[in-house]
Amino acid sequence: RPNNLNMSFYLMPRVAANVPALGASTAGFTWNADLGIETHAMAMTGNGLIALTGRLRLAHLVGSDNYLSSISGNDKSLSYGQFQVGVLLKQAISIQAGIPFNLRRQNSLLQTVPPGISVGFAF
Repeated sequence: RPNNLNMSFYLMPRVAANVPALGASTAGFTWNADLGIETHAMAMTGNGLIALTGRLRLAHLVGSDNYLSSISGNDKSLSYGQFQVGVLLKQAISIQAGIPFNLRRQNSLLQTVPPGISVGFAF
C-alpha cells in the first residue's frame, strides 16, 4: 500500500525547429509547436524504495507543411497523446515505457510507432 501519492497538472507548450547547418542552403526549414497539458502521478512506498509513475500528455500540434506531411499525411494540424508508465527504484533507477497515440485519425504515422522503453540512472 503506497504511503505517498502525488499528482500534478501542467500546461506545457513546446516549440521546435530544424534549421540548416552553417553554410548549407535550403528552400526552407521545418518547425512545429504544440500547446499541451500533462498530468503526472507517483505512488511511493513509505521508505522510498519503490515508486510507480505515470504520465499522460494531450496536445494539439501545428507546424510547417513539410513537417506535418511527414507525420500526418495531408493534415494541417495533429491532435495527439502520449501515455507513459514506469517504476522508480530507490529514487535512482528509472524504467519507463510509453506510447504515442493520435486523437483524431487512425491512419497516422503515430499509429505505427512501437512502444518505447527507457532506463535512467541518477547518481
